[in-house]
Amino acid sequence: MIAPRYESAPKNFEVWGMGFDAENQYVFEDKNLGQSKFVYDSSGKHLQLFDLHNSESYQYIQFRVLDNYGSDAYTCLYRFRCMEILCDVV
Repeated sequence: MIAPRYESAPKNFEVWGMGFDAENQYVFEDKNLGQSKFVYDSSGKHLQLFDLHNSESYQYIQFRVLDNYGSDAYTCLYRFRCMEILCDVV
């Protein structure tokens, strides 16, 4: 077990993207990545995967913590990884 207490673990979170528009200009507005609200299960495995079905690519990804499991002082996050799997659309 990595940590015996999970009060500071993120619970509900969203994933947002920032990137370039059609004219290849940087877009500073946040864009919710559709179906991007997730829940981290503190009683589950430490490494959890969340599928994001989106056809757009983004230069930057933002992880927004909405709440945690009880800590009023802070939310602790060890690592957030984002991976892209390209596949052909038939």
